[in-house]
Amino acid sequence: MSIAYLNEGHFSDHHRDGVAGQLWVSRDMLARQLSISAGIGPYFYCDTTSDSTVEYMNDHGIGAMTSLAATCPLGNRMLLQLRGNWIAAGDINTVSLLAGVGYRFGPPYKTEPFPKLSLQEETPPRNEIAVFAGRTIVNSFGSERSVPLSIEYRRKLWRHIEGTVAGLYEGYNTKINRYGPVTQLWAVKAFFNDRFALGAGAGCYYAFDRKQDAPYDGTFFAGIVSVTARYQFQPHWNVRITLNRILSDHNRDSDVWLGGIGYLF
Repeated sequence: MSIAYLNEGHFSDHHRDGVAGQLWVSRDMLARQLSISAGIGPYFYCDTTSDSTVEYMNDHGIGAMTSLAATCPLGNRMLLQLRGNWIAAGDINTVSLLAGVGYRFGPPYKTEPFPKLSLQEETPPRNEIAVFAGRTIVNSFGSERSVPLSIEYRRKLWRHIEGTVAGLYEGYNTKINRYGPVTQLWAVKAFFNDRFALGAGAGCYYAFDRKQDAPYDGTFFAGIVSVTARYQFQPHWNVRITLNRILSDHNRDSDVWLGGIGYLF
């Protein structure tokens, strides 16, 4: 099973990306030096498109992604993968060919002791306060930009589940002047004895927009989906990067890239 983010690129009247969840079947070949896999699953997409009545619009929907992949090991944990994706979604279907390298977090191709890198105390901290800055990009054909700021409280609820409450200011540009509280629930997996972690979250954003030409009354609920990565470099300090996608119902979607530092307690 896999979860993936794919940016399909820019086509005429279509700037589309999305998140796919796929189930895979695999077969090892050539004494496990090559693995052939096939995957299929839903593709939740966000497409910046247009018609004859508006400058642009944000189209959301669900399609399907079918993939074929060939993977071979590069050493003990590194791998090389070639993948082809066929996407049937919305107004256009696409075929993409990708090549990349990866790192295997699970058991290595050959047995070896795993390096002990933990910075955790006997009772690991469950709480985190972090401050962020970064870049906001409105999902329009003009890709208007601004500088966002955020402060976030994060708490570990269960082994792989965390919750956050944050205040987000997306910044000011020609499309938005937006801010408000955000709450999310996260699925998180730690690696390297908890020094490094990856997570995906979803939740709600109650936004206030002070643009005078905003196509609504200035306050609204929006969806937010996010991915995050953090690296703990001291027992009580880490650095974190997060990509947020704001999902509106009035063509004001945005990507909010944030990087910052957090204190654990």
